[in-house]
Amino acid sequence: MTVLDVGCANGHLMECWTAWAAEAGHQVEPFGVEISPALAALARRRCPQWANRIWTGNAFDWKPPRRFDVVRTGLDYVPASARGSYLAQLLTHAVAPEGRLVVGVFNEEAEIQALEDQVHALGHTVGGRVNRLHRHPAIRYKAFWIDQPG
Repeated sequence: MTVLDVGCANGHLMECWTAWAAEAGHQVEPFGVEISPALAALARRRCPQWANRIWTGNAFDWKPPRRFDVVRTGLDYVPASARGSYLAQLLTHAVAPEGRLVVGVFNEEAEIQALEDQVHALGHTVGGRVNRLHRHPAIRYKAFWIDQPG
């Protein structure tokens, strides 16, 4: 399975994915894109085995050299007014047919789902969601995903 981390920073999540997948008996091929040239360079130094899989670019208009089974992004760094076109860009150019676009992990009040509702209002069907406890009892760590049709 190919997995792209949008905003991969120093590559730490790429390393975690491969370890977590291996523990579960699966194999993940991690890739990353990072807007900061300095952070992308750091990720390449930290993860030299994947240096050719870590690109520098702004995911808002970046055209990846391939599409991926899973693409993970956040929306906290995307202005609310631009989120529709940002999601469309990723779904069109980065997520493979029958792939998945994962939004998160982010913090949100436990009893609301404002970000998910916003994405739904933009015309996307949320295929699933997960959350887990946060150190503050009123907050949850959350993620949700959009499944790409085949």
